[in-house]
Amino acid sequence: MRAAHWTLNQLAAQELPPELRKDWERIMQRLTRKGPERDAAGDVLNSALEHTMQSIRNSTGRDFANDIYGLYMYFVSAYGL
Repeated sequence: MRAAHWTLNQLAAQELPPELRKDWERIMQRLTRKGPERDAAGDVLNSALEHTMQSIRNSTGRDFANDIYGLYMYFVSAYGL
């Protein structure tokens, strides 16, 4: 998940075809939904991705992987990568 997030995070929604933007935004939001983990002083202990990944179930991880793969396959079939 971390490698996929890093790769997806290099993109901006505007760089994607319009029909893929909502899917990309949904994936990115879900991967970081818990926000960064902070200590009592407000210092970041873990990034939003790490904090979210600490508590996901295997089934959620599969869902993420399927969504990312689906986005990739749509792009490849529609735009010939």
